[in-house]
Amino acid sequence: MPYWFAAKTSPSNLKAIALACLLSVAGTSECMADAQTQVNTSAPDPQVPADTPAPNASLAQSGLAPAVPAPEGLPPMENMECARFDKYNTRIMSTIYLPSVCDTVAPNLFGFREFLADHGWGIQASTSPVFDYDVLNGHRGGAQYYAGQTPSAYNISNVYVTYDLSRIGFPVGAQFTGSASNIFSDGRTGEAPVMHPAMTTMGIVQPLLDNTLELKAGYLLTIQDFVGMNLTGNAGSAAQGLSSVIPAMAGLSVYTPTPTAEITVRDPWTKNFYNHFGISRSVSPDGSLVELGQNPTGFRWRTPNTKALFIDEIGYKTGMTQGGGLPVWARAGVIYNTTNYTRFDGSVANNNHAFYAGATVQLTKNAHNPGGLNLDIKVDAAPSDRNFFTKDYSINLFWVGPFENRPFDMFSLGFSQTFESRDLQSFEAAHGVQNTSTVSTDVSISYSYRVRPGIYLISTASLVTNPGTVMAPKLPTALIVNEKIIFSF
Repeated sequence: MPYWFAAKTSPSNLKAIALACLLSVAGTSECMADAQTQVNTSAPDPQVPADTPAPNASLAQSGLAPAVPAPEGLPPMENMECARFDKYNTRIMSTIYLPSVCDTVAPNLFGFREFLADHGWGIQASTSPVFDYDVLNGHRGGAQYYAGQTPSAYNISNVYVTYDLSRIGFPVGAQFTGSASNIFSDGRTGEAPVMHPAMTTMGIVQPLLDNTLELKAGYLLTIQDFVGMNLTGNAGSAAQGLSSVIPAMAGLSVYTPTPTAEITVRDPWTKNFYNHFGISRSVSPDGSLVELGQNPTGFRWRTPNTKALFIDEIGYKTGMTQGGGLPVWARAGVIYNTTNYTRFDGSVANNNHAFYAGATVQLTKNAHNPGGLNLDIKVDAAPSDRNFFTKDYSINLFWVGPFENRPFDMFSLGFSQTFESRDLQSFEAAHGVQNTSTVSTDVSISYSYRVRPGIYLISTASLVTNPGTVMAPKLPTALIVNEKIIFSF
């Protein structure tokens, strides 16, 4: 089946989708838009925390996030209730976690959360409107070839429901999670796609042997379980971080979930060293948007032309220690997809694969709270003969609690480069497309401002060179301003 590549798949477009997706765990954590679309070889178109957790906490909560201070502005009784309610926050995602119930608009949900907790249930939700615009080259009408070229706005909402399975005979720590997501959008180039209410998670996580072993199975978004692209791990408050499309191009699920089974093994002494293995169904080789079109409700076991995907990640992760040690998370992984992919020369490859590595290190601890300065570095690579992007790297500095009177705010400064396929560029040149880009550079600055518990205003400015693709001549450098607000409930 020949590829077609949509012109809307570009580093800036993917960045814009990542900006939107970071708002919503259900929309994916720093997810990608057109992760992998296909090229029409006959007629190319010229135009995508705190302290060490309890033994049964998931990998996501074992040191990825810099510590943050206890939520403020709530009566002592509500703080006590928050700790009780947080027990029911979802642990289904391995690299990100929902904010504390204390950091929501209505911690008690008018008594509803207490009623649910009495029966072993938990609930959290969020909604996130987004706006972006290229202040250098933006226009009011006409075609849009990258995110923000015309004023763009959309909204992502999601809800998570959990149940404590130990109440019905499972070992302690077992938890069921179900989630749903909805995206209101006109689906223009670079924006989040239209997504009607869909199931985005339905699975079980089971820690065993004092969390030395963790089992997970169900319909899962695999982009949330590996790589770790969200800067702090906290889906409810992080300033924008840089992201990669390559893991999604290799087949990780982004919008609606794929049937997945995972096992994490940690060393029994420190639980810092781990190996995380998963087997899942690949998304469509035609890309994440095609997968969404084929599986709009999230319940399909299989979509056309998809096969098994394997992923293995090894890593070392620590939390904030009592002796003052700062969190470190280093990891490296390989993705191997048995699905057939068409190369740009028209031949068929019987697989796709990708490699990634990353390190997230807290460098300093604030004197006035447990926040501080952090460094995040990531690299990704994939074959050039069948993937639109072949390698990338990103470097981020982010500071949690940058001011003494703003302990919940976060500032980030990032630099990334994304390299496009030389094979595809050669193909396009042979068909008359000249002066195309081969690399896109992105410099971003972002600030997350806590308006009040449960409400964060996140402002980002991204200077992007070559916001187009190798499918068309280079476009002028863009300065994309993104504004979003997160409401957590």
